[in-house]
Amino acid sequence: CCEALEHMSDQDPPLFHRDVKPLNIIINPDKGAVLIDLGLAVGIESGVAKRDTTGRHSAGWAPPEREMSVSGPFTDVYSLGQIVWHMLTNKTPGIYSEEERIEEITSRGYPVWLAELVNESTNPLHANRIQSVSEFRIRLENGGELA
Repeated sequence: CCEALEHMSDQDPPLFHRDVKPLNIIINPDKGAVLIDLGLAVGIESGVAKRDTTGRHSAGWAPPEREMSVSGPFTDVYSLGQIVWHMLTNKTPGIYSEEERIEEITSRGYPVWLAELVNESTNPLHANRIQSVSEFRIRLENGGELA
């Protein structure tokens, strides 16, 4: 999914899916994960934009700023973090305290760096969140490190 989202964000203007959730991911035996349903995808020229799509998102999977029609490269990062949270804990997506996320993830035997990655990708304040899918993917592949 990260590769598809990175490809979209490399377009001119950059495209952001804005509705990444398990129902929009199909696992194909030959191609792996395939991202579907680009109905809310939008191109944003300046990196952050307001679009008149308030209310058109999936609660829990979409970040809080979508309530105010704000979108940017950080929007899909939030959704990816919620997917990882759900995969690791089987808990519903949403806003949890950093401590609760760390406790839930590490108590299941996963490393602290993974809990920290989930926290940094699901921060309710988009300015404090990981800012790109590329950074999220690199950190996921490198044990939390941006290397």
